[in-house]
Amino acid sequence: MSVKITDLIEQGVIEHLKELDSELLKVLDTYTRVARDLARGIDVSVSGIEDIDRLERLLVERGREAAQVQQQLTRVV
Repeated sequence: MSVKITDLIEQGVIEHLKELDSELLKVLDTYTRVARDLARGIDVSVSGIEDIDRLERLLVERGREAAQVQQQLTRVV
């Protein structure tokens, strides 16, 4: 007698696992992109206070994006 996974696990649970897998792949893609951006570093020519302000905003935004993606990854896993 052969046993199928659908004999042991409800279809709704299987669908939920598929949705989680899809969401995990999306978050992983975003996480990878953010990590690569951070690893590449930031190349900005600074010639005045405005450039330093722009660099600070960019660093804060990248840090915020990395934290959000980390939270999404933690939530999905």
